[in-house]
Amino acid sequence: MKKNTDHLPESIRVEIVQDKDGYSAKLPEYDVFTCAESEQELQFMLDDLIKELFSIPKKLQSQIFYKRINQRSNKYLMFSTPNVFKKEFSCA
Repeated sequence: MKKNTDHLPESIRVEIVQDKDGYSAKLPEYDVFTCAESEQELQFMLDDLIKELFSIPKKLQSQIFYKRINQRSNKYLMFSTPNVFKKEFSCA
């Protein structure tokens, strides 16, 4: 059975630029971007952008998020609650 999360990438490359006005982030593989005034706001904006880009259902949005590996990395990894990606087994 195909789940509505099967299309989500495990990681996404993000190019982040800081200038006098704040931060901008681009997802080059998807040709989308977002801007923010602080790093904290940028994290929120990127997470929201990714959820919209991949049409993650509202009921799952609080259980899935993308987060930067570390400050020097340009890769964001997907994290989720365990029940989102658990495999379904059937004893038929």
